Amino acid sequence: MVKLFTEHRGSLPKLVIITRDGVSEGQIKMVVEEELDAIKVGIRNYIEHSQKPTAREPKYVVVIATKRHNKRFFFEMRNGQMTNTQPGTVVDHTVTRADVTEVFMQSHRVIQGTGKLPAYTMPVNEANMTMEELQSMMMALCYEHQIVNAAISIPEPIFQADEWAKRGRNNFRAFRRRENNLPRNGESVDWNRITDELCYMNKALEKTRSNA
Repeated sequence: MVKLFTEHRGSLPKLVIITRDGVSEGQIKMVVEEELDAIKVGIRNYIEHSQKPTAREPKYVVVIATKRHNKRFFFEMRNGQMTNTQPGTVVDHTVTRADVTEVFMQSHRVIQGTGKLPAYTMPVNEANMTMEELQSMMMALCYEHQIVNAAISIPEPIFQADEWAKRGRNNFRAFRRRENNLPRNGESVDWNRITDELCYMNKALEKTRSNA
């Protein structure tokens, strides 16, 4: 991704924003210390081997979205009836955590059942992003789905990551049906070779969106 960005923009990104879901409170440390560090090492290696080895490393922001929480929000009407909150609802104080930047936001319109506001936490904020900037960015990304003319419940990069995971799983299943035996490196499955076979990087679909 950094390679493609640099080819199109002519320079390295100054800011890398990582959106992530499926992370429990106990896994946030793992995201920061393992996943983010791995990304930093990869970008650092790219800079060292690029034509701009003196380029400055970008700053990083990590935002984690999750629906796996036990908080529910309702709107009380004048007649005392409880109803779902409306799109654009933001809860950023009183019930939020004090030890980390946290906000609950609803971008989508609830069609059926009880709506659930995703919780957003920002464990890494090297760019000193404000709460208002975080809210505006995440809310805007929920309108980038393109398949429907409405907001979805989570930011588009997170939604697309799930869709790409499904696509990868389906491609691997088709690969297994085609190949009687998976390629091996000694006694172990050669996952690097399988990745090279199935990955879209440096292939015709590299710059083409091939899922919905």
